[in-house]
Amino acid sequence: MSVFHWGLLVAVVGAVCVGRQLYLYPGGWVYAFRTEHHAAREDLRTHRERVRALESRDSQQVAAADARVRSEQRKKRSAIRALEKERDRLRAPGRGPLLKTLGDLALHQHVLSVPSDDGSTESLQLDGLEVSDRPNSKRDEHWIIVAEPNGDERVFRYPYSQWEEAAVYKFAASIRKAVKDHGVWTDERELRLAELGDELDQVEADNDRIEKAQRERDRLKAQQRANPQLKAARADLEQAFGRWEALTGHRPHR
Repeated sequence: MSVFHWGLLVAVVGAVCVGRQLYLYPGGWVYAFRTEHHAAREDLRTHRERVRALESRDSQQVAAADARVRSEQRKKRSAIRALEKERDRLRAPGRGPLLKTLGDLALHQHVLSVPSDDGSTESLQLDGLEVSDRPNSKRDEHWIIVAEPNGDERVFRYPYSQWEEAAVYKFAASIRKAVKDHGVWTDERELRLAELGDELDQVEADNDRIEKAQRERDRLKAQQRANPQLKAARADLEQAFGRWEALTGHRPHR
C-alpha cells in the first residue's frame, strides 16, 4: 500500500472516530472534545455503559434460556425421528443380511433370491414358503422344491456331477430354518411395532420438558422487566441525558 493510500486510510478512520464522538456527545466540537467538559462526558459514558452492561447481561440470560428451549425441542424431534426410523425399518426390512448361497439361490434373512425365467433375480418373501428336497427318480440330481403361499411351485435342480447331495440337502434345511426364524421375527416385529406406536404417541404428546424450559424463560423475562437495578440504571441515564441537554442544548442518543 502506498503512502497516499495509508494517509487516506488514516484520514477515513480519523473521520469515523470524530463523527462517532460528535454523535455520542452532541452539541458541537467544544462539548465533544474540549477538556473542560471531560467530566460531563464521563458522566454520560459511565451511565451509558452501566445500562448497556445490564442489558447485555439480561440479553445473554434470555439467549441461554431460548437455547435451552430449542435444545429440548431438538431432543424431542430426535427421539421421534429415532422411533420413526426403527418403525420404518421394521415395516420395510429389505432382504436382510445374506445367510447362505447355493448356485443361483441366495438365502437372506427375509427373502430367498431366485433366478427368474427372463434371467433376472426375483426375491421370494420367506413368509409362508414351504421347502422340500429330494433326489429325482433317476438319482442323477437333487431337487429343492419351493412352494409359495399362492400354490406356485419352483423346482431347482442340482446335478450330482456339479453338486454334492449333502450340500444341497443342508441348503434346503437352511431355508426351512430361515423360514421358521422369520416367522418368529415377524411375531416379534408386530409386538415391537405396537410398542413403537405407543412410544411415538407418548413422545409426541409429552411437552413437559419443553414447557418447563419455556416457563423458566418467561419467568426470567418477567424478573428482568421488574429488575430494580436496571430500572434505576435507566433512570440515572435519563438524568445524565438531562444534565447534558441542560449543558449543551442537545439531548444525547442512547
